[in-house]
Amino acid sequence: MVTRIRQIVALAEDMEESAALYSKVLGLEVNWRTEMPLFGLIKLVMPTGNETFLEILQPVDDKSRAWKFLHEDRAKGGKFFSLIVETDDIDALLSRAEAANARISTRMEGSEASENKAAFMHPLGMNGVLIEILQPPKGRWPNAGPEESQKIASGAVVNRLRQVVVLVRDLEEAIHRWSTLFNLGKPNRLHVPYGDLDVAILPFSNTGTFVELATPTSKNSSAARYLEQFDEGLYMAVFETEDMDKAEAKIRDCEDAAISQTLQPNPGYRHLWIHPRSMKDIFIQITEVTDPINPWPPGGPDWYK
Repeated sequence: MVTRIRQIVALAEDMEESAALYSKVLGLEVNWRTEMPLFGLIKLVMPTGNETFLEILQPVDDKSRAWKFLHEDRAKGGKFFSLIVETDDIDALLSRAEAANARISTRMEGSEASENKAAFMHPLGMNGVLIEILQPPKGRWPNAGPEESQKIASGAVVNRLRQVVVLVRDLEEAIHRWSTLFNLGKPNRLHVPYGDLDVAILPFSNTGTFVELATPTSKNSSAARYLEQFDEGLYMAVFETEDMDKAEAKIRDCEDAAISQTLQPNPGYRHLWIHPRSMKDIFIQITEVTDPINPWPPGGPDWYK
């Protein structure tokens, strides 16, 4: 089914300005730029390590859906737009989705113009998340440009996109929906007291990428206020780092970025958060794994076995 998360997509009024910020703060570099005239967009891609990517879209057509999302729906914040996941069998996945009455808004077969088989799942059926499902040619990922340019920059302080966080109103319903549609692994359920959240972290097979479904437990939390203002949807991207001290030092050296919170080491990992207002309304968490055995402790004790 779905094998892993490949790209998270953000919108920007000026994608080059956003890319320069992510380069300054995280050490990422642009590897590919292209135009998408069919959708009224231009885009760039920044490798984030381990075959994962940050994609930035800039709407250039004021009649496009992305323009409305950027300038009306999310004019005051929350600029994540969509999630791109990889599958090894899109036909089986779409059959499963149709059986569950999921909304498939668009389907595109591979052609000379696009080597991918692709489909889009409507956000109304996926807790506000527009999901692009891609089945690429085996061993390749054309969606991020030429293969020779897809390596992460040597100066980057993160080494992969590990997890995405989706805010939901009904956690049980969301767990059932995502698990059923994508055949995800057993959720690791937690209460997060510093964020006033109940969460379920579900693995995409055993490839090491995860979706975290989260619901606020307090009306006064920042997540609750976000949910009230923007409704369900993508909330945060979680990147892994191999050296938290180096990452934190680089971020603190940037006048443009503000660390909103750091978390004292838990058994197995450390976190910090970069305030979205300093990252063009993109909420970012950086995590360092210190567990000598479990590659991603937030995913639970057994996901990798």
